[in-house]
Amino acid sequence: MPEALRVLLIEDDASIRRFVAMALEDESLQLAMAASLGEARALLGSGEIDVVIADLMLGDGNGLDLLAELGPRAGLTRIAFSAGIDRTTRARLDAIGVTEVLSKPVSLAALQETVARARVAASGAIPSTRAAVLARPGTALETAAVERYFGGERTLYEIYRQQCLAQFAEDLRQGNEVAAGSDAPAMRRLAHSLKSVLTMLGHEPAAARARMMEEAAADADAARAAALWQDLAATLQALRAAGDDDAR
Repeated sequence: MPEALRVLLIEDDASIRRFVAMALEDESLQLAMAASLGEARALLGSGEIDVVIADLMLGDGNGLDLLAELGPRAGLTRIAFSAGIDRTTRARLDAIGVTEVLSKPVSLAALQETVARARVAASGAIPSTRAAVLARPGTALETAAVERYFGGERTLYEIYRQQCLAQFAEDLRQGNEVAAGSDAPAMRRLAHSLKSVLTMLGHEPAAARARMMEEAAADADAARAAALWQDLAATLQALRAAGDDDAR
């Protein structure tokens, strides 16, 4: 199993730190938090970090300085976190190679999309079937997803897609188990995760089914959630089968 993504959030507002922690609690990552540049430097010195999300206005300095110190490196995603980026700040971000910006107030979807892109960058891996995968014709919805969530980078999308197809095997096992046990909270968590993944892959109809399953589970309607899971599971199996065909 791959190591969990290691994320460092540098933010001096406790309420924002709590929101980010709640928003990412189901994202299979290790989240460390710092309220100052001093705390952040101590954490960075104590271990490897894959993602740094830095507020720009901190009590002991400017988050931009830390992002500049880190510099561009393979597998590290540097993200500016700000309520507003003026022209001067934008130019400085460009100068130090920081292209990711999270705007405040941040949405759940924006955080999840950022984490998904960072996970691809941290993996540093191109599938062995790269040539065949990149030649695969995508649907119009996939093309739109590439533009919206991956900045038009089809290669990143395909890497992420391959990782998701592999993960679907575990999702199917877990989903069948929790559906058989009528475990509504677990079905809700799984549906929530799949909703985001399928949206980013451009499979909107499947994402809509995952959303309905999540809502049914949230209403403690385990029977309806389990029925919706059967339909969603068939879709995941079909996507995995199509992925196997692409790799041949």
